Parts: sequence; structure tokens; C-alpha cells
Amino acid sequence: MLPRNRCVRICPVPMRMADMAVDTADEVIGEASGRPASPPGYPLLGVAPQIRRDPLGFFVKMAREYGDVVDLNVAGKRMVLANEPTLIRQVLQANAGNYRKSKFYGPLKPIGTGLLTSEGEQWVEQRKAAAPAFKGSEMGKICAAMADEADTTLAGWAARGQADEPLDVAREMMRLALRIAMRTLFGSPLREDTASKVSDALAVALRHAEERIWSVASPPLWVPTPGNRAFARAITQLDEVFEDIISARKSSGERPGDLLDLLIDAFDDDRPQLRDMVVSMLVTGHETTAVSLAWAFYLLSRNPEWAEAVRSEANEVLGSDTPDIQALRGLRVTRAVFEEAMRLYPPVWTFSRDALSPERLGNVELRKGDTVMVCAYSLHRHPRLWESPETFMPQRFLNNEGQNRTNYNYLPFGGGPRSCIGNRFAMTEATIILAKTLQRFDLDLVDGHAVEPEPMITLRPRFGMLMRPRAVA
Repeated sequence: MLPRNRCVRICPVPMRMADMAVDTADEVIGEASGRPASPPGYPLLGVAPQIRRDPLGFFVKMAREYGDVVDLNVAGKRMVLANEPTLIRQVLQANAGNYRKSKFYGPLKPIGTGLLTSEGEQWVEQRKAAAPAFKGSEMGKICAAMADEADTTLAGWAARGQADEPLDVAREMMRLALRIAMRTLFGSPLREDTASKVSDALAVALRHAEERIWSVASPPLWVPTPGNRAFARAITQLDEVFEDIISARKSSGERPGDLLDLLIDAFDDDRPQLRDMVVSMLVTGHETTAVSLAWAFYLLSRNPEWAEAVRSEANEVLGSDTPDIQALRGLRVTRAVFEEAMRLYPPVWTFSRDALSPERLGNVELRKGDTVMVCAYSLHRHPRLWESPETFMPQRFLNNEGQNRTNYNYLPFGGGPRSCIGNRFAMTEATIILAKTLQRFDLDLVDGHAVEPEPMITLRPRFGMLMRPRAVA
């Protein structure tokens, strides 16, 4: 039996209304004239300070109070926020050829010009090279490895639980997902020093990139500010990991046919592109899944009846067996819990495209170079699109109960041709980890631990996720 729905609001984002006073007259005029609504801002800077101060609260407010299309001045740059699924579909799929990744992705390029930031023929070549590693048939081969790495992590939690010692589940998931990515995609066991190096470097690099995205005026990377120096050190650490991965594969003489082999075959004569693809796939291959798992365990700790539903399903479907693809199909509740976690806390919470030529989007006439922004966080919490949007309700994703959604109501992996290549990999990994964890432990949030989303490139928990593992009988 599935849990009954309870009206539990999950970690709502505070909206600083004093900073966001709405000029009602302007809003009404905009709607009446057919022009898009446009919120008030500062001279020259527009709404950039409000976004920088509280990005999640800002975009939620825009979606709920200003309608399907919101015209924004971000420090002199025109940005159009699309809040309606058919308009989002137009940008991401129906007329995707008229758009390219926006200039907001520029600060990410020093981390690596891989699938996340590349464009045109380079992106086509990269996607074609990596795609075979993520076919459905490949997922069946790596389930056992994913389960084995999960078991190793959980074995380490047993002593912590007996000692009533809390652990940072966000950090634990980051390391587990990184080990899985290294083993299944790159065929390399992960040393502890490498795990720390990647996790720490990535946190610094993503935070720095996010700050530059919304900054009105950032100094060039060559200026030796403390932030730029820390960013440079982080990139050096990621480069060292790349060199270790490539050297280990080439010295081994092995050819397991994994993602690393595919990338070497495609780009061995282009060392910078090989580096960018390996680093970007390593980053994206673990970051988003780990972040979403941390939020899933938080939500389950606040909704124990759903934790019990996952545990009962895992015991019935898996027992003590190693999961395979057939068994995973039976973990419907587990999968629904993860999907709902990604609705409330989408790992990539916003993305944007620049128009290559003029086009009409709703009641907006886009100009060449205008940026269209999609905020998955506000879209997933929009009351017009979702019933009780702030409430954790995994039943939405079971048998089409509750919310009748379209693909463009729900964008945890993006949409259109540039949707995440690793979505099947992520769902397989997360379902295994959730099921195996709940079979062995309840995770209780430490009393008084602050839980707040940090809107970097991904939606990490700002203060980690401090929890106590309690072994189940």
C-alpha cells in the first residue's frame, strides 16, 4: 500500500519581497498591450542585483506573478524568462536550430568544453563519440558494478551508525557517484586522494563559475584575485586527474570498450578536446546524480512513510540479489521517489539559449542575440502546472496519478536534442543506490542542521546534508 499524501511543505525558498516590489500598474499595462510583463530594476543594472542576491526566490516570483513570458534587463543584456511548456518546447525542440547555448555558459568553458558547453559540429562529434556508452544494453552490464560500489559505501556506514556518528550524505553520495563513474565509464578504481581532489576542485570551480555568471563585472581570469587563484588551482587539480586517467589506460594496454576507449578513439589526436571530454564527462557523470540523491534522502527523512514504501519494495523485488535491469523495472516506487526529488530540487536548476535570428516567442519578439532562460526550479513548483507543488508527492509519477504532465513541465535532464546523454545512466544508478540504502538504513536528519539549496551550476545543499544512519532490523 502506498503512503497517503500529507501536506508537508518542503524547504521553501524565502523570497525577499522588500527587494522585489512589483509595479502593479506596469504589469497590467504590459498584459493589456500584449507586451511581456517586465519587473522593475535598477538603472543600468536592471534586475541583476536581485538575481545575484536570491536567484531561486527571484525566478519563482517571476513565474508566479508575471506570467508565461517575462522580459528582464540583466545589466543591459535582454533575457526572456519562459515559464510555459509549449514555449519551452519551441526553444528546446521544435525550433532548436535557431538557438545555441547562451553566453551565460562562458564561465564554464575553462572547466572543459565538453558536451555541456560545446556547439555546432564540435557538439555533434562529441555526442556521437560518447553515445554508445549510454545505450540501454550497456546499462545492463554495469548494474552489478553500481551495486558493488554502493555496498562498499554502506559497509562503511555500519560502524558510524553504531557509534551514533553523523555523516554528510551529500559528500558521501558525491564520492560514491564518482567511484561509480570512474569504474563504469573510465575503467579505473578510484583512490581516496583522487576522490577528495575531484570533489574539492569541482566545488570551487562551480561556485566560481556561478559567481561570474551573475556578476555585473568580473575581473578577467588572468587577474590574480583570490577567487581567480583558487579557480586556477581547481582546474589544475582536474587536469591532473585527467592525466592520471589517460596514463593509466594507455600503460595498461587494455581495451574494455568503455566510454574512455570511445573518447580516446575519437579524440586521441586532439589532446585538448580529449581532456575536455574526459573532464566534462567525469564531472557531469557524477555531480548531478549525487546532488539529487542527497535531496532524495533528505525528503525521505521528512516523509518516513515513503522511506518504508521504498524499503518494502526493495526487499520484495531485490531481496539479497544483485540488481539487474529486469529487477530495476520492478522498483517503481523507488524510481518515483527519485523523480519527485528531482522535481522539487532539479539538479540543473536553470539553463538558457541565445536566439540566432529573430523569432516570436509567445507575446515577445525576440531579437538576434536575446537570451531565453528556463528555470526548472520555478517550473517544477508552478501551481498552474503541478498540484500542491511544494509538497513531496511521489505518487505523481506512478500510473500517471495526480499530475497530468508533459515532458516540458518536467525538465530534470533538460529537453530536446541537447537533453542529458546520461539520463538513463543516472536513473539506473540512483534507483540502485536508493533501494540498497533503504534496505539497510534509515537516515535521520541531525537536529538543528540547516537545509538550504545553494544555486550554483547544480543545486547542491549549501551546508551539506548531515544525517545519522540507523540500521534497520
